Amino acid sequence: MKIRKLGFLVSLVMVVVLVSVAVFAGCAPAPTKVHEWKMQSVWARGDLSMETLEYFAERVYERSNGQLKIEVFAEPELVPLPEVFPAASVGTIDIAQGGGAIWSMVVPCGDVYFGSVPRLWVMPGVPIGEGAVMQREFLFESGAVDIIRQEYAKHNLYWLDMHTAGTVCHLSTKEVHTLDDIKGLKLADLGGWMSQWHAALGWVPVEMLPASEMEMALMLGTVDCLDWDLSAITGFGWHEAAPYWVSNEGMVTHIIQDMLVNMDSWNELPDDLKEALEGAALDYFDKCNEAYGAEVDEVRSLVEAGEVIECLMDEEYLRAADEAAREIWEQAAEDPASAQLIELIKEFRGIE
Repeated sequence: MKIRKLGFLVSLVMVVVLVSVAVFAGCAPAPTKVHEWKMQSVWARGDLSMETLEYFAERVYERSNGQLKIEVFAEPELVPLPEVFPAASVGTIDIAQGGGAIWSMVVPCGDVYFGSVPRLWVMPGVPIGEGAVMQREFLFESGAVDIIRQEYAKHNLYWLDMHTAGTVCHLSTKEVHTLDDIKGLKLADLGGWMSQWHAALGWVPVEMLPASEMEMALMLGTVDCLDWDLSAITGFGWHEAAPYWVSNEGMVTHIIQDMLVNMDSWNELPDDLKEALEGAALDYFDKCNEAYGAEVDEVRSLVEAGEVIECLMDEEYLRAADEAAREIWEQAAEDPASAQLIELIKEFRGIE
C-alpha cells in the first residue's frame, strides 16, 4: 500500500511539473519581430543628402531598439532613377529618398513644395538651417502636409517627412551675367516647370544626366550648364569642368526633399516603430541642416581660393525671372493640389 501511494505521489509531481513547463512555455513572450527594409535614394554616391542617409538608418535602428533595420542604397544600385518611385509604390523598396521634382510627373504638387515651381522658395540671406525650420513648421502647421500626403497615398505611398538639400547650385562652363549671355546654352535640369521657366528665359533645357556621365558631358559640350545642389561642387567636383557658379540664378534658395514609405510597409509597423521612424526622420532633418550649412561655408572657401568663380546675373535677368515665374505659378495652379499649396506658400511668405 505504501509503495502504491509513493508511486502515485511521484506520478502526480511529474504531471504537475510537465503541466507547469507547458504553461510557462505558452506564456513566454514571442520572439521580437525584426523588420528589414531597403531604402534607395534617387541621387548617386557623392550627393550629400544620399551620403547622410546612413545616419538616418543608424538612428532608426537605435530608436527602434534594433527592431527596424534599413539598408541604404544609392542610385542606381537597386533601380535606376526613373524606377525609384514605382519601386517604392509596389514595395520593391520600402523607402525612396529624393525630391518632389523627381516624382512630379505622377504627383504634380511635388514640383511646388520642392521649389521647381520657380521662386516660391527664394529667401535670400536666410541661412539654410533657419529656412528649413521655417519650411517644416509651415508644412506641418498650415495643413500643407495633409494635402501632400493625400496625393502620395493615391500611389500607395506615405509621405514621411522633409529635409533640406540646401540651395540650387547652378554651374556653367561659361561666364554669364545677362539674358543675352545665356541664349542657346544647354542646361541640364530636372524637367517640368523648371525646364519651362528656363526655356522662357533663353536657356535650352536638356534632360538631366546620371551623375556618372555629367563631368564628361560638360567637358564635351553636350551640356553647358547644370542645376544640382552644392554637392555638384563638394561631392562630385564638377566645378573643375564648369567653374562658374551663378550664385543668384534664383530658382530656389531652400530646396525641400522628402522620404516616401511604401504604404503597406508603413501599415505593417506597430505604433512604436512608426514613432521611431518619424523620430529618426527628424534627426536626419537636423543632420541635413547642419551638413548643408557647412557645405555653404566650404563652397565659399573654394571661391576665396579661386577654385570656383562666382558670377551674378544682372537686374534685367532677375526681373525677367520673376515675370516668367508668375506665369508658371498660374499654369501650375491648374492642378488642384498644386493650386492649394501655391496659395498656402504665398500666404506664408506674404506674396501678393
